[in-house]
Amino acid sequence: MVTKAAIVRQLILLSASICVIPLLLYPATLGLPQLHFHPLWLAVEWVFYFVVFLALLRTESIRKKITSAFITLAYRHLLGALLAVLVTAITNKALTQTLPHCLWVYTPAVLLQVAFAPFFLRSLFCRPWARVVRFAIDSGRQPVSRQESSAGFIYGGEPTSVSPKEETAGEVSFDAATAWVGDFSGVRLAAVIDDRGLLVSHWTRQTYTQDAEYWGAVAREIARFHQQWPGPAEATDLRRVDLETGSGRLNIRRAGPFWLVVLTEAETAGLVSVRITQAVEMVEKYYHDRYGSVQPAGREVAHV
Repeated sequence: MVTKAAIVRQLILLSASICVIPLLLYPATLGLPQLHFHPLWLAVEWVFYFVVFLALLRTESIRKKITSAFITLAYRHLLGALLAVLVTAITNKALTQTLPHCLWVYTPAVLLQVAFAPFFLRSLFCRPWARVVRFAIDSGRQPVSRQESSAGFIYGGEPTSVSPKEETAGEVSFDAATAWVGDFSGVRLAAVIDDRGLLVSHWTRQTYTQDAEYWGAVAREIARFHQQWPGPAEATDLRRVDLETGSGRLNIRRAGPFWLVVLTEAETAGLVSVRITQAVEMVEKYYHDRYGSVQPAGREVAHV
């Protein structure tokens, strides 16, 4: 699956970075005392990962969190072993000497790897639609009721009971897609809009006060402008528009007959791209499963 491959590529890049950064400092300790290995430290490290996953994987089972903590512990030691190999290559020291040093003794590397390891692996452990599915199964109700009309999709009204068919289709939905993007720190707003710029579903961070309807209309006008540029012949080919300023980035993606609009902080722009791609696929899959085929991809426009 393309999105999983993208996550793996991102994990490899982050892992390489977290190994290279301590290598630039080695053997300086930055004034930190050197650690001394004790089996108890392994238990303390595992407990730290478990506590982190209690917060990061709230919708997952305890068993999943325990397993994730063990995997992260092994991953952290893998990072230390890779650092030891690099140190051996640079300093010509024996691997038997650098391996325990990089795994448990060299404080800057150990602290850096322990602090970031669970966050690097988070995307591998969590499911984007888990919250929506668990809400439907536990309560027997869905967050919003959906109505179809000739004018488009209307969301609202009282929650209704969920049939088995609704539960299956609800695993991937418009609300799940916007919530999945919004769960990434630095995202201010995520919305799915129709071809008229009307909201189908949206997620807004509590600290962000601007109206989602406003950004939906703005995004549709921007997309409509680029659909007509450089000429009417390419009016149906637009797939993506990116607008970036010093204060933030507006990402507009075609998702079947809809548009996914994501407003992020400037420094988050590159990191959230994987989640945006996943959300687009979630919208397209939900529409395809419920209503038919999805429109083909077209050209992309980026403005920096």
